[in-house]
This record gives sequence, structure tokens and C-alpha cells, in this order.
Amino acid sequence: MKHIVSCEIIKDLLPNYIENILSNEGNELVKSHIDSCSNCRKECEIISSNLSIDSIGKAKVDYLKKINKKFLIILISLLLVTVISTILLVFYSEPNIDEGILTLIFLVFVIIAIIIKYVIPLIGLVFSIVYLKKTHKKFLIIPIIIFGILLFKSLYIYIRNLIYY
Repeated sequence: MKHIVSCEIIKDLLPNYIENILSNEGNELVKSHIDSCSNCRKECEIISSNLSIDSIGKAKVDYLKKINKKFLIILISLLLVTVISTILLVFYSEPNIDEGILTLIFLVFVIIAIIIKYVIPLIGLVFSIVYLKKTHKKFLIIPIIIFGILLFKSLYIYIRNLIYY
């Protein structure tokens, strides 16, 4: 049984047809009408050229790149200000330049130790949780537990040392 459908109804269904949202019967109905009607075929081409899903996704990605770029610029500038002010503070407070250099070297080692002891387990924990949510693989619970134990053990030792010493 052949359905006779007006062009206005087909024009209303065209965006959903292009995005492949319609049911199988709706797709067949619109496709058969487009094959027989040149006006609706032209309308379909116009709408499909205007409705580009890639351009919408690209606009979102460009916006996120701008945000990430601004965040990176702010982070780098804060890091630079911190480093320069630390160097100036050390050299201003130390009467001897050799002591100032040794103090800076000590600060660098302290920062590296903090990164190794606290930041790396925290980053591993966060990445494990994010990757677990994306892939839904159960074996990834093991690194989450390991990084969590390392992080909380380090924090426990640090807090205990602060209290007792």
C-alpha cells in the first residue's frame, strides 16, 4: 500500500531523516518521497549542507581549546611569578650568595620529593578512576586501590609526623 504524503510533512521530517532519528518506516517513507519529488530532494540537500554535525562538534572543541589555552597561560604565569618571587626572597634574605644557592637547591629537592610522594599517586588515582568510568573494565579497580593506599599512607605519615614532632 502506497502512502501519499504531502511535501510539507516531508519537509518537517527532513531534519530528523538527515540525523537518522526516524524509525525504519519513517526513513523509507521520506526516502521514497525524496526519490519521486525533486523539490523535496533539493530541500534535503540544502538542509543536509546546513546541518553539519561535525561543525557543531568542532565549535565545542574550539571553545574548549580556548578555555584550556587561557587556563594554561594563567597557570604558567602564576608558576613564573612564584619561582621569581621565591628566588628573589631567598637571595634577599640570605646574606651570602652561596647560602642562597644552597637554599634554592634544597627547595628544588623538597618540591621534587613532594611531587614524588603525593602528586604522582594522586594523579594515578584520578586517571585510574577516569579510565575505569570510560571503559567499565573491572580489573582497573586494582590500580585505584594501590594508588589510593599509597596516597593515604603518605598523608597519614605526614600528618602523624606533624603531630608528634
